[in-house]
Amino acid sequence: VIQLLCLYCFSSIEVLRRPRTMSAVVNSFAGKWTEESCENFDEFMKALNVNFVLRKVGNNTKANEEWVIDGDTVTLKLTSTFKNKTLVFTLGTEIDEETLDGRKVKTTFTEEDGKLVHSQVGQPHNCRYTRELQGDKMVVTMTVLAPTEVTAVRKFKRV
Repeated sequence: VIQLLCLYCFSSIEVLRRPRTMSAVVNSFAGKWTEESCENFDEFMKALNVNFVLRKVGNNTKANEEWVIDGDTVTLKLTSTFKNKTLVFTLGTEIDEETLDGRKVKTTFTEEDGKLVHSQVGQPHNCRYTRELQGDKMVVTMTVLAPTEVTAVRKFKRV
């Protein structure tokens, strides 16, 4: 009985040590992406009280994203000619994030209906970024969840 119990314990530990794999939805974003177009971004930034100078820069900067998946850990590198940042996360786990416009928010990534949802909770308003593949494009729908929702859409192509 003791031998069986020990065997069970060791096999359970081995299962816990095995790297978990990420879902097919998240894996589909792996690689490098560059922005092709952006719609309504100035209004999106205005709804977040981003100042005029940062809005001007944001509207004239192309975004790039690089997705690296390692087991259940995702590294998202956001780069541009203006600012860069890296987010490291696992699905469903809240992390601290400082946005490119300087807001400090609580962020969680989840999967919903075959899409990857990046939720930010903070001031002045909460935001939601929904990423999905449409053909060979990644479409990011960015929504400020204010009393009146404001949405912008960025489209990326794989590099």
